[in-house]
Amino acid sequence: ILNIFLVIVAVAAAAGTAVSILDATSDPDQWPAAILFAALEVILIVLAVFRRIDYRIRAWGVLLVPYLVGVTNLASFGLGSSGRMFLLAVPIGGLILVGVRSGIIMSVWVALTMVAFTILSRLGLLQQWLVVDRNSLLFSDWVAESTDTWILLLAIMALLVMFYRFQESLIRKTRRA
Repeated sequence: ILNIFLVIVAVAAAAGTAVSILDATSDPDQWPAAILFAALEVILIVLAVFRRIDYRIRAWGVLLVPYLVGVTNLASFGLGSSGRMFLLAVPIGGLILVGVRSGIIMSVWVALTMVAFTILSRLGLLQQWLVVDRNSLLFSDWVAESTDTWILLLAIMALLVMFYRFQESLIRKTRRA
């Protein structure tokens, strides 16, 4: 699963990186994010090409990429960005690629990340990072959006954990038969 997934993600991320670079050519404030996305693309390519690297390192490496993209999007573009969606993908990927414990740990980590951004917004510290001003800095918006993210995160992870455990039980039954 991981080998195919890494190739797909590396190709998809290349398109996203290209768009970020194009955006940065017209808005120089976007260059830090574009450079980070390009570096993350290189990491994905290395993980996809060098299959002899330990599976766990490759799996955690591929999980790190959407987490950093999500955090960067939230810091640069606020709630109006796709940052929350990238963060939602991390625990799902952790569950599927590494296991239940990883998915749960990443769920908690993502929830804490949203808490941190909500607090930074409340303290007025996010405003200095935002590249564009189309984003809400209202504390109530961050609380509402973070809550929505946590609800989706909880629901998706619960379903995936149940599905994962169901599959494991089917595999055990098949092996016994």
